[in-house]
Amino acid sequence: LEITEKLENIEFKIEELFDLEASYQRRIDYSVLQTREELAYLNMKNNKVQYIPNIDLVLGWGMNAGVRDFNSLWQFGDPMVWPNYQLAGIAMYIPIFDGLYKSKLIQQNKLQIQQLGYQKKMLENSINLEVEDKRTSVDANLDQLENQIENMQLAEEVYETARIKYQE
Repeated sequence: LEITEKLENIEFKIEELFDLEASYQRRIDYSVLQTREELAYLNMKNNKVQYIPNIDLVLGWGMNAGVRDFNSLWQFGDPMVWPNYQLAGIAMYIPIFDGLYKSKLIQQNKLQIQQLGYQKKMLENSINLEVEDKRTSVDANLDQLENQIENMQLAEEVYETARIKYQE
């Protein structure tokens, strides 16, 4: 095993290693919370839209058979046997009162969004604590490395002094 680089030549870029935004985006549980929050918001929006009246266009076309005997039933081209009809209309649905069901659903959605926001904030705080802990650990290890380098230089000076004294 041969060491090719020296410790003095290695640069440590701590700020790039501990980017908080990147720490959030790399976490699966954070992205799951974001997705759940978006889904809860869309669910609340869906419940609010149900208060809007609906208007539908109804169109229909058909044919009825009106014969006295079964053998006349197979005369499809005869308009007297198979008269056709058309239907056109508009249907409007106005939600008047639903027993406050949609209102309660919207309140539940708001609470769910608020809870997910709190969970997200707690996870962010947890990630921040974890990143700061790792940053402190790396700083302490770098300080220890600097101390070991100074100790190594001091030992080399002591060795040189002892070698010179021995030669004299």
